Amino acid sequence: MRILLLGSSLLLLATLAAACGEEEFAISAVQTNSPVEPNEFANVTAQVGTGAVCILKVGEIVNSDGKEIPRTLPPKSPNHAGVVTFRFGIPQTATPQAVPVNLSCVKNNVTVEAGATVEVGKRTKPFRTPLPTASPTPTP
Repeated sequence: MRILLLGSSLLLLATLAAACGEEEFAISAVQTNSPVEPNEFANVTAQVGTGAVCILKVGEIVNSDGKEIPRTLPPKSPNHAGVVTFRFGIPQTATPQAVPVNLSCVKNNVTVEAGATVEVGKRTKPFRTPLPTASPTPTP
């Protein structure tokens, strides 16, 4: 059987999967830990279901020097409860803004997507001291 209506093909596939006793494949309950301050980590968590592989595309993050940093995080699979979480750092020089994120998951050759926004706020906490990169020299 060939499906010509692309807009309804995902719905038809989900209906066929449900009829065959499989769970419907969808992304639900996308959450972020917004607002996030510069020099902190942003988390994006979603309920996907097991057996999928997901990637997160993070939109451009504008820094005070004007540079923009788009990125795609490495693929991850949801845990045994069907939850997938991505974590990425907000640059220390990021300005307050709304950063779009797009979660894309694939299972059994079906791709589903969901978008969200991570709000980057103004820095209110003091910056943490960076950890040393090498062991200190012992004192005699």
